[in-house]
Amino acid sequence: MTDKHINNIAEIEDAQAGLRESIAATKELAERTDDLLQRHRARDERLSVNDDA
Repeated sequence: MTDKHINNIAEIEDAQAGLRESIAATKELAERTDDLLQRHRARDERLSVNDDA
């Protein structure tokens, strides 16, 4: 293999690693927002029940 070919492979591997990190961060943020959404819905439901009482 040529040096250029090896450099291209290394660049692709670096990009792939970056994408994996980005995917993991996106998944974590999605999980956090799901949790926040569930908490806010539960709070809104409790407030709605208290308003009806």
